[in-house]
Amino acid sequence: KDTIELQVIQFLCGVTTLKGNHYSQTSLKNALFAISRHLQDIKPGWRYNLHNKVDFPDLYAHFDSLLKDMKKKCI
Repeated sequence: KDTIELQVIQFLCGVTTLKGNHYSQTSLKNALFAISRHLQDIKPGWRYNLHNKVDFPDLYAHFDSLLKDMKKKCI
């Protein structure tokens, strides 16, 4: 669980388009939903939701901070 949290944080904070631009906030939110669904589909017994700030406090903090920073920069 901790490994997945770290990998998802690194992915969401570092992912860019082929031209080096940032993806939109909506695209990043959709990516997080898709990753969460994928984990539930392929990992037997995976009962976590990546959007749950109790189960994934570091992910929640980083993702929330990233979205706020993007909003401030009008991305």
